[in-house]
Amino acid sequence: MPRRLLPLSCLTALATATLATALPAHAAPVQAAPAQAVPARAVPAHGAPGHTVLAQAAPANAALAQAMQAQAMPAQAGLARGAVPARYVALGDSYTAAPLTSFLQPGSPVGCLRGDRNYPTQVAKALNAASFVDVSCSGAQTKHFAAAQSFSVGSANPPQYDALKTDTTLVTLTVGGNDIGFSKAVRCFQVSYGDPEGSPCKDQLTAGGVDQFRVSVDNAAPKVGAALRGIRERSPQARVLLLNYPLLMPATGTGCFPWVPIAKGDVAYLRDVQAWLNGMLAEEAADAGATLVDTAQPGHDMCQGDPAQRWIEGMPTQWAAPAHPNQNGVNAMARAALASATSTATARWTAARNTAAPRHRPPGRAAR
Repeated sequence: MPRRLLPLSCLTALATATLATALPAHAAPVQAAPAQAVPARAVPAHGAPGHTVLAQAAPANAALAQAMQAQAMPAQAGLARGAVPARYVALGDSYTAAPLTSFLQPGSPVGCLRGDRNYPTQVAKALNAASFVDVSCSGAQTKHFAAAQSFSVGSANPPQYDALKTDTTLVTLTVGGNDIGFSKAVRCFQVSYGDPEGSPCKDQLTAGGVDQFRVSVDNAAPKVGAALRGIRERSPQARVLLLNYPLLMPATGTGCFPWVPIAKGDVAYLRDVQAWLNGMLAEEAADAGATLVDTAQPGHDMCQGDPAQRWIEGMPTQWAAPAHPNQNGVNAMARAALASATSTATARWTAARNTAAPRHRPPGRAAR
């Protein structure tokens, strides 16, 4: 279907609401798209030995259910060695909650925008989990693992740690994007029309020689590490899977202005920001004994013209929040998480998939 440009004011309002504060809304049902299966691939890894990083793309429609059912029996065997089915808890932010991709989960806080077809729901079904609790919430930061997350409307989301038990065997999460204040990227939408050939967003965010995003990533690193260790303390038996963030920007090139209203020079900048963020997540996962699940595969970003291949919506033409996964992306994350949960293989993570992008390393922090 042809893309339709939304007014900038509409896009900014949507992006600000979802990225910054996760306001309540009602989601519509998902419409199916043609299936596109992509084989799994192991990604070389930086960090401690024995931490699995496995990425697998997902079918884009209801064929996902059939594919996941086919993996259900080995899933149980891989996770629990044929013993007790998984006792599964899902934590995290909007990339786990999947706002606006499907109907809201019954009984969930409306402010969390937690979809009933998000990746944890699919993983739990495929694993035939003995128990499943999803406390993910749009707008969540690491601080909301230990503290409740409140909204202007509706009930609060309790501290996410409360869902963890000593007998929990599987935990999945996405976290860190809100800690670095990725909502600052909304500025890139706002200022792009004034200088579409330049880098107005980068110019603002690096004024005075200080890169606000780089500082934010450095500051978020110990918070993510502490969150992962907190999970381990509460659920010592659990396999902890930290999913990184799917690519928002094309892996190369200058983007697709005006379909995604980001100036050409800012595309490379935001690509680097995401590389710093995902690199930091990989390092903290390795240090905490968690498994980093790679979902940052090229070719599925906001500029992807094929709706069946696009995982992240810019100006949404499929049901999704701006700069968030659509149902295709949710399905891809489900397949990647399931593959990692059921795999006994190990790989070593490299934080610099794109060698042109700087990898995360806080100033004065030695390589690990």
